[in-house]
Amino acid sequence: MPPRVRAEVPWLFNLPVISCAAASIICCASLVCLLSSFFLADANSIGAVYGRNGDNIPTPQEAAQLLQDNVITRVRIYDYDPTVIQAFSLTQIRVIIGITNDEIPGLAVSPSLAAEWIHNNVAAYIKTTNINAIAVGSDVLTTASNISSYLVPAMWNLYYGLVNLTLDKSVKVSSPMNLEILENSYPPSAGVFSGSFIPVLQSMLAFLAATNSFFMLNVYPFLSYELDPNNIPLNYALFNFSSGVLDTGSHLTYYSLYDAQVDALISAIGALNYSSLTVTVTETGWASEGAPSETAANYDNAKTYLSNLVRITQTNAGTPLRPGQEIDAYIYDLYDEDSNPGPVSMQHFGLFYANGSSKYDIDFVTGSAGSGSPSPGPVSGPSSGPSSGPSSGPSAGGGSETPPPSATYVWCVAKPSATNSSLQQGLDWACGPGLANCGPIQPGGACYLPKTVVSHASYAFNIYYHYFQTDPRSCVFGGDAELTNVDPSYGSCVYVASQATHLEGSLFTWCCGILVPFAVATMVLSL
Repeated sequence: MPPRVRAEVPWLFNLPVISCAAASIICCASLVCLLSSFFLADANSIGAVYGRNGDNIPTPQEAAQLLQDNVITRVRIYDYDPTVIQAFSLTQIRVIIGITNDEIPGLAVSPSLAAEWIHNNVAAYIKTTNINAIAVGSDVLTTASNISSYLVPAMWNLYYGLVNLTLDKSVKVSSPMNLEILENSYPPSAGVFSGSFIPVLQSMLAFLAATNSFFMLNVYPFLSYELDPNNIPLNYALFNFSSGVLDTGSHLTYYSLYDAQVDALISAIGALNYSSLTVTVTETGWASEGAPSETAANYDNAKTYLSNLVRITQTNAGTPLRPGQEIDAYIYDLYDEDSNPGPVSMQHFGLFYANGSSKYDIDFVTGSAGSGSPSPGPVSGPSSGPSSGPSSGPSAGGGSETPPPSATYVWCVAKPSATNSSLQQGLDWACGPGLANCGPIQPGGACYLPKTVVSHASYAFNIYYHYFQTDPRSCVFGGDAELTNVDPSYGSCVYVASQATHLEGSLFTWCCGILVPFAVATMVLSL
């Protein structure tokens, strides 16, 4: 749907931030069989929104390949189309699937319908597709207030459906909101929710805390700047403000509107006594083109915003209220969607052109940007074959690198740089839907001590990888894992070794979204 704006125009921080969500289903024609083998590098916190509202959007398989080639390890889709979910099978890309606002009332009043939905759309795919969250609706309170009373009951019913299938640890339930739910956002430390939304939000926050889930936030400094360019410095909206804006309440200084808006939401959550909840930015972006009246919608601004966003996100810079904390961010949009309604800018939020060429030449590991070009590259189409390695895209330094040719054995372990929260999701998935034998890291097991997330995740990642060792994608886990030729075994804790393989010798036959040679890989994994 097109962005919405409110009539009021508060100063600087107190600005409406509107979701750019514009989801529709593009019926895929027939899927083709592909050959695919590749590695994902070190990328922990950056994701992309794969919208498909266009007449020239590449297939899900091409989109999955594009994400892997550019080391983007998370993706959000607005629905639960099985062809899209299956396209991410065995890629280890973490997938957020979505439920439309219209479906919420039915799921709220019928626990059996919610359980059936979980069975058909999560359990059916999660052994090979790393579904890590369900986004229930989008901007429900501000765009569909007539169904707001159904939101939290629907979330609970979906959660119980996950519990019944023991998927609740690896799959979280939440609902994306924009900052129109705030009554006040300036200064950030004084952020509070609008009184009319508090009853639902109080219940939702209680749900998120009880289920160890996270708050999903859609935030767009671009739209805020477009609404009030006279009061918002452009560099402040682009992460380039050198002088800073002082929050007199917290005495913290803000150098970007993005940080200020995220912290305003965090303050509002804290005002309701849920300050421990984590926040994930499920949509943010900047348009590269727009109508003449959309003065900020241009290539240079978009490139600056997005490269700075990647840099601060990948370094876990956090915000002034939460310094050094991981705040995942999903960039809207993977492709330009030429059928999006609304302002011209809505059709130009893509990171890539429909032909698969990079719009900005951004390294999604470091945030650095090349010279790029504001015009599409050669219309050669996205790569549907094996990645040609680091020389064909952003730096592939980090995880899942092929060990030296002399290495006989390899082990898949957690990266020391990965955050505990991200490792925990991978650990829960490996030991749950991934069916890895995690008995040795249970109390009394040979690998239970040291009782740390990185140690337990390393064991789980390795045993999972051992049974998929001919597929290098098995040592990815959202960019939190890497291969090593140093045996991590210690004392009586033995890490099973895998034969070293090389990228060039690994081919995987895909047909209609299914990796055929691994049909038996969903059996219970055990030593």
